[in-house]
Amino acid sequence: MDITHLPSVMDFPLQEALTEGLAVDLAEWMSGMNRIYEALALDFLYPDPKALMIFLDNHDTDRFADKMKGNKERIKMGLTMLATLRGIPQLYYGTEYGFRSANLSNGHGSARKDFPGGWKKDRKNLFTGEGATESEKEIAQHARLLFNWRKNKPVIHTGNMTHFLPQQNTYAYFRYTREECVFVFLNPTRKDV
Repeated sequence: MDITHLPSVMDFPLQEALTEGLAVDLAEWMSGMNRIYEALALDFLYPDPKALMIFLDNHDTDRFADKMKGNKERIKMGLTMLATLRGIPQLYYGTEYGFRSANLSNGHGSARKDFPGGWKKDRKNLFTGEGATESEKEIAQHARLLFNWRKNKPVIHTGNMTHFLPQQNTYAYFRYTREECVFVFLNPTRKDV
């Protein structure tokens, strides 16, 4: 068996599970939040799951917000998971604002549109937040709060994880060390459970 000696790889199985899992209200056994649970249950296959790069989208995938059909609550849930799950989070530009593709019929090329701002013709500047829609502002504020909070949280960087089998398409997990514990509960079902 060849050893690559790569310190980290991209966690595409988790990316696909997050994208598919958060996109549905109700789930059968291998859909919805169960997909996320199953992807994380296979962490034993990796030498160091905490070193994996985790992400919601990139230049080779559909935009996460497209898969969520622009639903800002689901986009925020995805960002919450990205900020609190094991691994090293990576944000593709614009995901923090809920960017959608310009034209889905163009494939991934339309996911690579310019970031608004810095050009004279741009009507809005998302480098400063000027001209952002209320939805974009809400998603960006959520991302800003989460990732600023995460900066100084060893419980998230190196803590262990315990997660529970999803019930009624909800998902719960703990991140913990001897000093601290964080509990995350996600409910994409649009109903109280």
